[in-house]
Amino acid sequence: MGQENINFDKLNGRSNYSTWDKKMLSFLRTRDLYKCVQPAPNTENDEDKLSRAVGWIFLACEDHVTHHFGKDDSPLQIWELLHRTYAEFGQGLHLQAVMTLSHTYPSECDSNDQYIGRMMEADRIVGVDTNGHSSGPECGILQWNQ
Repeated sequence: MGQENINFDKLNGRSNYSTWDKKMLSFLRTRDLYKCVQPAPNTENDEDKLSRAVGWIFLACEDHVTHHFGKDDSPLQIWELLHRTYAEFGQGLHLQAVMTLSHTYPSECDSNDQYIGRMMEADRIVGVDTNGHSSGPECGILQWNQ
């Protein structure tokens, strides 16, 4: 078998967690390890798969991130720890969206569509509650007429 590598940036903290999370889930899916990070009743029980998933997650994180892992932690325990530690919720997420909205300028975008897309994405984030669930399109700062 050829050498396998993770071909995306390692998790380094909050700054790249949301992208890393999606890429790592896709990576685990391609290796049939996705269920290793899913809560019961969908959790994987195969010890070989669980061990491989822990290894891949460990290798996909910067050293300062891995010091949070316990030596006997399951992939699910590590996954949930990373989510609790680095996912943006509540006021932090709201502040990030407001900052994006207030610092997005048409002159920095290649097209009007790109500008509108950035604005809509930031506004969508504002409509997320403290648990990361959408509160509906009417909860954003901008009111879009559809």
